[in-house]
Formats: sequence, structure tokens, C-alpha cells
Amino acid sequence: MLAWRPPDGETFETWLGELGLDEEPPIWKGRDQKTDKPTVYACRSFTCSPPRNELSTALGWADRMT
Repeated sequence: MLAWRPPDGETFETWLGELGLDEEPPIWKGRDQKTDKPTVYACRSFTCSPPRNELSTALGWADRMT
């Protein structure tokens, strides 16, 4: 599953309102954009990778978690 979120706080708050959510769901908590680049958190079995800016690096981490 891909759970995209806006990179900045103001847009994120507006987006949550458009989704009808009062607060961010747990899947997005603490998973902010890093180094001003799109950031990937690959998650498996309730554990998520460190923030990565390369999709292949994050997915490689997830593969090693099997």
C-alpha cells in the first residue's frame, strides 16, 4: 500500500480536513519528509524502515525483514 502525504505541515493539515480527518492516522505519525526530498518509509509487520529518499533502498530494507 502506498500512503502518500503532503510534504509540508500546512498543506498536510488542509489535506486531512479534505479527507474528513481530525488528526493524522498512525500510518503518518512521525513520518515526515526528510532532506527536502520525497521520503519513503517501507513498513512490514508494524515495523518501518528509517526514512529513505530512494524507493529501491527502502524496499530493499523491507525485503530483508522477511
